[in-house]
Amino acid sequence: MLKNLKLKDYVTLIGTLCGFIAIYLAISPLRAYRGAILMVFIGVVADLFDGYIARKTKQFNDFGIQLDSLSDAIVFGVAPAIIIFMNYTEPNAVYAIEPTYNHWFLLIPCFLLVAAGIVRLAWFNISADSEVYQGMPIPNTATGLFLIVLSDYFASLLFGKITLYNQIIHWGIPLIVLFMAWTNVTDHIRYGKTYRKKTGFLKWIYLVLGLSFPTLTILIFISPENFAGVVFIAMLGFIGLYIWFLVVGFRTAHQIRKKE
Repeated sequence: MLKNLKLKDYVTLIGTLCGFIAIYLAISPLRAYRGAILMVFIGVVADLFDGYIARKTKQFNDFGIQLDSLSDAIVFGVAPAIIIFMNYTEPNAVYAIEPTYNHWFLLIPCFLLVAAGIVRLAWFNISADSEVYQGMPIPNTATGLFLIVLSDYFASLLFGKITLYNQIIHWGIPLIVLFMAWTNVTDHIRYGKTYRKKTGFLKWIYLVLGLSFPTLTILIFISPENFAGVVFIAMLGFIGLYIWFLVVGFRTAHQIRKKE
């Protein structure tokens, strides 16, 4: 069994480790939510690299596909759901908005996020030969969710108080999570070959993101108070990029339905 592991698979398992650590940081007494989010972001980088290595070394196989999906389910499905749940149900987890959510009220949206992610991964696996795929990729969903959470945190840090933006995100988070889950499984979002293979201009976007996230990570952990404005603006910019990606998916699905 172990002899079937290739370089790309070890990179996949590094991502799995990041998801495991993220869950630990969220549920342990540390309650290190920003650290947990960081680990998921590292998991995103690992997910990009294992695909890149597989393409360069031509090491595509069914074993790797299944391993990657199982890892993604943990890193981008279970870990984000737990982090979101803990972050918005623990008293004063990030900032003092009271009351926090009742556990049962947020449990269902977070479970549906996991369920939708698993369905999306299973569907992706059986449609691997298609040049057009349905639904938002779950690494994008996890990234989008955490960009919103971080922008929430840095808005309060930047202005030194609970802002209207914080209130909107806080009380809207169940609906945001449900919407994100829906984007994973809807056939109203589709992407073509460029997005599936991450070719053309898209690889430059991922390159910029790959360079930006480490820089922002340093700012977030070294001196979050001094760089709150920079990070907050960057988070809004990344959220805008996510919305653009979402719009592209809706537009592509609309064009395909017109041809059908």
